[in-house]
Amino acid sequence: MATTVTSLDFSGKFALNKKLCGDINKVLVVQGIGFITRKAISVGRITTIIKHYKDAAGVEQLEIDSAIVGGITVSKEHRIVDGQARPSEDLLFGPIVTTARRAQPADLTIPFLKDGWTAETLQNGVIHVEIASGLANKNNWTMNQTWGMQEINGERRYVVHLKITSPSEDHEIMVVYDDLGSA
Repeated sequence: MATTVTSLDFSGKFALNKKLCGDINKVLVVQGIGFITRKAISVGRITTIIKHYKDAAGVEQLEIDSAIVGGITVSKEHRIVDGQARPSEDLLFGPIVTTARRAQPADLTIPFLKDGWTAETLQNGVIHVEIASGLANKNNWTMNQTWGMQEINGERRYVVHLKITSPSEDHEIMVVYDDLGSA
């Protein structure tokens, strides 16, 4: 379903469109997510609520709550879009370090993260997020994401490009969302 959100305000409620997405299971395996949790994610409808705003200092903030229908929380994330690395404890992945910033796609070094964005996203920049598993995490991986708007099958959609790397694997997938309206 086409979206009305913009790359300057991602606020809204979204559902993962599994028919248009790449193989998310590959990413979850690299991250060390167990079979039962992966199965629940693969069969359940995942909804994400994003609150995107600027704080009093003008710094972008993203609050992201994802759940499998039925209310089972998959993740709760808070991203401060200022380029600073921040350690945290993720519900699924354990200790991680996250950096979020606004970037021009042309300035990114990973080709997959640069391509396919709408003119509006190119003008405003993408949200670029880098997440690294913490030192205490048995699975060593780094994920790079770019968030923006992309035209998919003639519809403007909220899309995230993911590239995850580990010592033994490297995957690139596109995650496409259906817009469910305001949260």
